[in-house]
Amino acid sequence: MRRDIQRVKQEHEAALEEQKQALLRCQHEIQFLHESIIELQQIIARLAPPSSMSLSAASSSGSCSKTISIESNPSRTSNTLQRHPKRQRVILETARFGDAFCAQEVPLKSPERVAFSRFNIRRSVDAQSHNLRSHQVYVYTSLPDYNSIRLLELASGPVFAPLQCKLVVSRSIVDQPYQALSYAWGETTRTHHIIIEGKRLPISANLDRALRRVRRTEHDLYLWVDAICINQDDAIEKEYQISMMFQIYQSARRVVVYLGEQSDHSELLPEFFDMTIRARRVLDSLNNGEEDLDYEDLRSSMGTLMEIGEPTSNNIMWRAARAFYDRPWIKRVWVVQEVVAAKELVFLCGGWELPGSVVYDSVVASMLTIRLCPFGDMLNGQANDQVNGLVQLFRIMNAHSVKLAGRTELLDLFYLTHGCKATDLRDHVFALLGMAQEATEPSLRPNYREDWPETYLRYTEYLIREGSGLRALYRSSADSASAYKRSGQIPSWVPDFSFEGKLIWFANDHNEVHGETTAGGHDTLSPRINMTLRILTVQAMKLDSIQSLSPSRAQQQISDHYAQVLRWRTELEELWPTTQSPSAEEMQDTICRVLLCQQEPPDLEMFRPMIWSADSSEFDRSVNGKRLFRDLVISSTHRRRCVTSTGFLGQVPSLAQEGDLIVILIGSAVPFVLRPRQDRYQLIGQAYIHGVMMGEALQFNHFLQEEIELI
Repeated sequence: MRRDIQRVKQEHEAALEEQKQALLRCQHEIQFLHESIIELQQIIARLAPPSSMSLSAASSSGSCSKTISIESNPSRTSNTLQRHPKRQRVILETARFGDAFCAQEVPLKSPERVAFSRFNIRRSVDAQSHNLRSHQVYVYTSLPDYNSIRLLELASGPVFAPLQCKLVVSRSIVDQPYQALSYAWGETTRTHHIIIEGKRLPISANLDRALRRVRRTEHDLYLWVDAICINQDDAIEKEYQISMMFQIYQSARRVVVYLGEQSDHSELLPEFFDMTIRARRVLDSLNNGEEDLDYEDLRSSMGTLMEIGEPTSNNIMWRAARAFYDRPWIKRVWVVQEVVAAKELVFLCGGWELPGSVVYDSVVASMLTIRLCPFGDMLNGQANDQVNGLVQLFRIMNAHSVKLAGRTELLDLFYLTHGCKATDLRDHVFALLGMAQEATEPSLRPNYREDWPETYLRYTEYLIREGSGLRALYRSSADSASAYKRSGQIPSWVPDFSFEGKLIWFANDHNEVHGETTAGGHDTLSPRINMTLRILTVQAMKLDSIQSLSPSRAQQQISDHYAQVLRWRTELEELWPTTQSPSAEEMQDTICRVLLCQQEPPDLEMFRPMIWSADSSEFDRSVNGKRLFRDLVISSTHRRRCVTSTGFLGQVPSLAQEGDLIVILIGSAVPFVLRPRQDRYQLIGQAYIHGVMMGEALQFNHFLQEEIELI
């Protein structure tokens, strides 16, 4: 393996040296472009509609010529020109549309006349801004029927020209070939404008940048853009158009993903993607058929990331990658269906354009090689925003790859998009409906005339009515830390589909359960809903109450997984009931099962000697042990160890309190923690209670089944 690594290293060093020389030649120009052209584009675009920066010239019907003079801070500009003498002449290329001119040449005869001061740029463009603001506001006309859509015809032109458009009504999605734009809405305020047949329509700053980026200089484009092609002020139209959005993106010739302007060294990302893909190939060749690699040992044996083709840990590419995975588009809930539906994907970021297949291959490679990267937080059980963004992008791109749409239940889609963001809380459910098996269900139709809590309640009522009541309760019990639940805006038994925190569960909403437990037996739960009072009635057995809990600790980054698990072991030893006197082996066996949250854990024989040995040498030598302890810390960080009043040991959510009730719902895989609220109960979360996970409580005569009401 060492010889293979050395060969790869030599080949990579030769290629890297060539790239370094090219990078040095381009570095000055990149700095110039980044500080001047990109900055000017963003500044002037934000003042849109683009303005005539002043003024001494005449235009004819066929051409336009303008000269501008904009003052700047002399001392700052002099220093800038000493570094970049090319800035002594700047040309802003634009175009003419109707009466709005945009072509201007700026001769810079001295440093004092450079147009780089934001204040003075703003002062000098007032004239044309006032002219374009005087345009009438565009007013939508109603669509002829619910099957029609609007398409945006974007006129050709250079980057600084006003965005001249038409809105064309298409009676069918397939009548006119078009491309669909996928982007992050960003700011909700609409500070920019497009011109539609002489009238202005307000749009957001990010959409303005996106349209300028996709616009062509040689031909017009037909686009579908949600913020423009749907009348956002017509709630009824929004409801029907949003129901069609999956088909709209599916019928587009291609979906263009606009990630934003160049920033945080994003110009290096294409090279980073290529290096990541090549690094994965090297790792695959070194794997020799093993299912998993010990990445930590591999990294220490190779010495540097460069030996597998990855950038070294101090390379600026990692900063670019972190920023890329933290871009707002990746975490937007609407992009899931936009990507999944696409026939063809293309990504735009700053000046580069890449096909979706390249981005997907890089994301897959990054998921496999992340433990060799300076993202390290994944190893510590505290995934940061960048890693979360990488994971979410992987989920989205993988869903596109496997053609997820139409074969997935709504609850599974909620799991897929957990952590995504939406400006409107209702969109956390409406954005998924087009991909779901339940897409044509009339009772789930988007309704922007109802408040978001009513939307969540309506969707939960549907899930329970259609036989997914337990799965809905698994999901709602996992997000009990939701601020909306704690403030009473939604009932404790209704999932908060907008919740972005860690979901705390033992059985989850896509039917995966630790150890295949059956605490509530195999009967079917038959819940009843009172929609007026927002109460859910369920059949349950009251098992016990929580007597003592391990200390509640502030969440922090955990670097030593082994030491953390040993601390949890000590907590359980201290909670052990004094009325019980088991043998040492029985006590160790029970504590191991509680820590693993499994009645019959397959890893028990490997796990027990690790946490009861005098030192960690056995753990340090075991690849499987490292993985087991890491996963255990990740899953149990938000839990507390407990003992009940009758001596059951277990783990419960961190929000649990002494006196909370442990109940078993009929048919449930796991027990639940409830908090008494007069004669009703608040759902706190799921629990692992050792000794009742396989249905043992059903055999105890003193546990009677009764109906309880959840609020």
